[in-house]
Parts: sequence; C-alpha cells; structure tokens
Amino acid sequence: MPAVRKTLTSAIAATILAAGMLFASGAPASAATCPSSSSPKTTGGEASWTMACVGEEGRDLKIYGWVEDTAPDNRCARVTIKTRQGRTAERTACGYGVRKQFSYEFDYEFGAAVKLSVS
Repeated sequence: MPAVRKTLTSAIAATILAAGMLFASGAPASAATCPSSSSPKTTGGEASWTMACVGEEGRDLKIYGWVEDTAPDNRCARVTIKTRQGRTAERTACGYGVRKQFSYEFDYEFGAAVKLSVS
C-alpha cells in the first residue's frame, strides 16, 4: 500500500508541476478565422485587433487594430501575426503610453495566429 501511495503522490505532483509550467510560460497563440476579434492584456502591454474577411467573395484576410506599451520598463509591446500559409507581420510599440495602429491584408487567407507579447 505505501508504494501505491508514493506512486500516486508522485503522479499528482508531476501533473501539478506540468500545469504550473504551462501557465507560467504563457499560452501559445491559437489560430483564429475571420471574422473574429480579441483584446488581450499582459504585464506591460495591451492590444486590440479585428480579423475580417475582405476582398472578392471574402477570400482575403484583413487584420487591423492597435498595440500599446503600458509599463515604464524599457521593454516593448508587440503584436505578431502568422497566417495559416506562413506569412508573417508584426507591429511594435516602445515607450510607456505609446500606442501604434496596424492594418495588414493577406491575399487568399482566412485565418491567422495573432499574439501579444512584451520583450
């Protein structure tokens, strides 16, 4: 019985540790399709964006919004975009209170992973 208890305790501890590492490292960006929007916040940065289907028959993807540096920490807030076909774009705001607008259009796309980070 003590061996079973020790094994069970070890398994629970490993699960808790793995969950803690997942939350500490931040969640990866998940791919979204148009139409959608998001307004994430993190320590030192904030952003808001909209993903829209545009163009002839809605075959193109437009992502527009803003990113803001919200802390006087000498770091920058950044929005990164990676489309399903691997095309990328980013917009960076550096300096406490600086907000930068962005608007990107990708032909023949319908989804992308968009992420806010601070570095």
